[in-house]
Amino acid sequence: MAVLPFLTYKILPSQTIIRENIRLGHVKEDIDALIHALTPILFITKSGVPRPPFLDPGVVQHLIDKPATLNLLQLFGWVPNNRGDYVFINANSPEETNQREKIANEFRQFYDELKKIKGQDISSIITTRPFSSYHIIPAETIIRDNIRVGSIKEDLDSMFRALTPIVYLTKPGVPKPPFLDPSIIQQLADKPGTLNLLPLFGCTLNNRGDYIFVDANRSEDSALREAAGNEFRQFYDELKKIKNGSSIVMEYFLNHPNNNFSQVDTCLGAQQMVDILTTKNLSLEDQARELQDTVDNLFHEVFNIFSNLNSRFAAIVNNMPLIPVYLGLNAMSITVTEFYYTHLSQSNICHRLISLCISNEFAFDNGLWLASHVSTFNNLRHLSLIDIKRSSFELIINAFSPNTPLIMFAIRFSTYSRAAYTFVGMPEGAYYEQIFHLFPFLRVCDLRFWRCIYDTLDNQIVLPFDEVFMPIETSLFNLQSIVIRECSPAFLLHLLEHLPQLQDLSFGLTTPWLPDKHPLMNGVNK
Repeated sequence: MAVLPFLTYKILPSQTIIRENIRLGHVKEDIDALIHALTPILFITKSGVPRPPFLDPGVVQHLIDKPATLNLLQLFGWVPNNRGDYVFINANSPEETNQREKIANEFRQFYDELKKIKGQDISSIITTRPFSSYHIIPAETIIRDNIRVGSIKEDLDSMFRALTPIVYLTKPGVPKPPFLDPSIIQQLADKPGTLNLLPLFGCTLNNRGDYIFVDANRSEDSALREAAGNEFRQFYDELKKIKNGSSIVMEYFLNHPNNNFSQVDTCLGAQQMVDILTTKNLSLEDQARELQDTVDNLFHEVFNIFSNLNSRFAAIVNNMPLIPVYLGLNAMSITVTEFYYTHLSQSNICHRLISLCISNEFAFDNGLWLASHVSTFNNLRHLSLIDIKRSSFELIINAFSPNTPLIMFAIRFSTYSRAAYTFVGMPEGAYYEQIFHLFPFLRVCDLRFWRCIYDTLDNQIVLPFDEVFMPIETSLFNLQSIVIRECSPAFLLHLLEHLPQLQDLSFGLTTPWLPDKHPLMNGVNK
């Protein structure tokens, strides 16, 4: 039995390539076909090999037939020209040259790995990090603290004896005992990391030393407990499958404690970009936010229907401890918009605003209003800007103070004609450094600037000498997810250097954000 992990690549989207092209039961023939398509890339990435003026259409077609492989070309400097031919673009800096070489080395390692396992008897392929899908249950810690490589089956048996009571206690509709039997507590105490699971389900220690169930005080608490229970039962079922079947996944997980599994799939083309970024349950707070979003939307719809009852809704807003607001969406009327303007400007209200989505979709200049009031929203955590023109966007950004505690920031455009055109000539990366500096606590970021480059660059934001994008100096150590509508390979590599904790990345690749006749477009000055 052989394992094909494909989990140790930091840049190459190996997991995506494998998932999209290799089928269980057809591993050997699928690997043959994949190697056939990738072989030309092996030669054009070798140092010292003369590059053709353009890639043969047959080579490109083979890659098109293999999902997630065509966009590899752009990582090595091959981009389509206006005739559709893939031509080589020289690197614009020594750093980009080094990055291309790193990617080429990873590709050759990936290619060699495919060839090695091609003739072996493969019955299992691991293409995702084992036990990585849990965001509440500390599954990885529990496994590493309780399971030994040479004693997987017996250690699992022992763990099941400790965990089985929790399975029943977390099932919906099962009556809860007044307190947990001390023998259950002792079994959990003997298994590191498992006793701490109990508070996730509402079971806490009282002053007599008994673990008792405490009712949830809020709907958010109930939702979090339910989510934790669902994850725990999923974890329990996964362990049972391993115990009753193959332990290859567990063996691989335990034998690779120090691998850097954090892999960014850097070959998501523009056609694969998601339209709306969703956080992947990054913390308990995110779990609660999913439920809160449903409540927020319902509140907004009711608000529109009954907007004439201003005094009643003023009382509702005044009594809400935390306020989410959506301005300019769903054909919001002037009356409702003005109501929000009035009440959010009050000193006893503005500090309770935690989530704000502003849109100019229906021609109201909500952006200008936000720019004049954003400094008062000192508890704002989530901000989304939709169809905000550049002049208003810059006023909004300049109104923020450094170290603003935002954890989610987004700017997007519904169409090119909805304010995206106001950013014409903007060099790539123009606002990234300012955003990173202002919002150091960001965990989710959605920056969907369009590449709007014609004959000249904007004269208000000047590129540094000999650079093709605005450099970033500030690193975001909390950012875990980012969506970028369009970016060049050089800027993408530069950006990733400043996002050490990144887990999710979605983007579309473009040529450098320079006019066609710009002297640096083809690296002639390098």
